[in-house]
Amino acid sequence: LNSMKILLTHFFSKKNKGDAAINSVVVSQLKRTYPDAQITISSSDVFKRKDQFEGAKFVSSFLYESLYASKNPVMRIARTLYVIVASSLWSLTKRDLLLSNRLRDYLHALQSADLIVATGGGYLYARNNIREDIVLVLQLWPIVIAKLLRKHVLMYAQSIGPFNNWFEKFMAKNILNTVDVIMT
Repeated sequence: LNSMKILLTHFFSKKNKGDAAINSVVVSQLKRTYPDAQITISSSDVFKRKDQFEGAKFVSSFLYESLYASKNPVMRIARTLYVIVASSLWSLTKRDLLLSNRLRDYLHALQSADLIVATGGGYLYARNNIREDIVLVLQLWPIVIAKLLRKHVLMYAQSIGPFNNWFEKFMAKNILNTVDVIMT
């Protein structure tokens, strides 16, 4: 297991000192447990292909591809629908036909990973409005796709909730119940 591939998801930003500190600890603990592991980080940050964090390379994320790649609200809605539909179709067919390069790289990282680790922080909640519900869907979507791919998912040092309406509670409960380990 020392040469396993690990995908660290839900990395928000290396520019935020709190996020960077949490993720620095996660990466160092993973490296200590699996010294020869190849660690890749899925980030909502803008990055260049050569960028690294603690020796791990970056790939994009569903959240970035949906909400952060464009400032235009109409494009954000269109991109969110594209990400959900394209990643769903890809998980069923493994065909890259509709995928952008960044989304393809992310899905391939999910597919090749032996372990998916959703990094900690205080992001897994919603504020009872449609925008927050969309963000929650996009935060949970990597878990959905990982489980469709039959991957082991660990949620590391999570702060979960609150969820304010039936949709948020239903979605969070049903998706989080598929996770192999949740550390709060």
